[in-house]
Amino acid sequence: MPVAWSGLPSLVQEDILKEMSAESTFFLSMASKRTVDSMSRFRNKNVSGIMMVFGKDAVGIRFETSDKNFFNCEKIAFKLDTFPRITGLYATNDNKIISEFVCESKENIVSETHNHLLDLFRKSRNLEFTVAVFDFKSYKWIPFVKRAKIMAENVGISHLEKFIDSHSDLESIHLERKFIGHISPESNLYNINHVSLNALKFPFNEFMNNFKGKSAALQCSGHLNGHVRLFIRSWLKGGYADNVKMLHVLRTGQEIFYDEMLLESFFDEVTPFEQAGVSRELPSFKEIRKQFETLPNWFQETDRDMVIERESDKKKALVKMGANDFIFLVLDDIDMVNV
Repeated sequence: MPVAWSGLPSLVQEDILKEMSAESTFFLSMASKRTVDSMSRFRNKNVSGIMMVFGKDAVGIRFETSDKNFFNCEKIAFKLDTFPRITGLYATNDNKIISEFVCESKENIVSETHNHLLDLFRKSRNLEFTVAVFDFKSYKWIPFVKRAKIMAENVGISHLEKFIDSHSDLESIHLERKFIGHISPESNLYNINHVSLNALKFPFNEFMNNFKGKSAALQCSGHLNGHVRLFIRSWLKGGYADNVKMLHVLRTGQEIFYDEMLLESFFDEVTPFEQAGVSRELPSFKEIRKQFETLPNWFQETDRDMVIERESDKKKALVKMGANDFIFLVLDDIDMVNV
């Protein structure tokens, strides 16, 4: 005889939940409010974050675990249909309706599902919400968003700044397409901890002069060697915000970086990586690795890696250069094996 979930002993419920995936847990939670209340008493160790993907015709839900990419939008576990009034919650594998809602507008179904997820996984430690926006017209505001991946075409800077203003918890933003408009020195984009921009229209040094966050990944075109040299020289003189940890410049176009030519003017401050006593694991960059999972594995050591030291405070930075990349990593004491 079938037994209702809420009728099972607590220890049995906990043991079952330990073996269930986040998707299965969510599926079961749709049975009733009583089921959600019962399940939410236990911490789900399999869930580190939740992504809501806003497309033109549907809102997708994806669960993030330690073995998944935070910004992978390909494998959506569930989708919220967005036809007027009647909205269904589907499992995308076979389009089977799990539960059906009747709502006056899409705002209701999105906010109701967001609240349902918060309630269900409220015991999960450091649960983070990510949004991926393919179409801003379909985006409906939800709270507690930590990361945003913007894949909409021709996003205006003013629109982006309004988005940032409305999400006070936002720590990371990735702009995957070209943007429209000018980024002023007062833009709130500079206050985000982790920023990734496609097709930056002005020298990356200017961006970094105003940047108050921790890490930036910027795609640029044109002759960048002079800008790289200026960036290194300015950092050696104490320039840029103290909290800047990482800069990754990805060059687009035909020109290439020449690391020997760039570093020769800083010969007195340069030490080859293997002689600098730097840990291969770079432990202080754990958070940044998580934020930029979709970028190439540029933490991998190469024979071109160099370490420079700033005379004023003995701060060290790891400089990595390839044909298309300039990477600048400001090191902490825990990154050094000889400290």
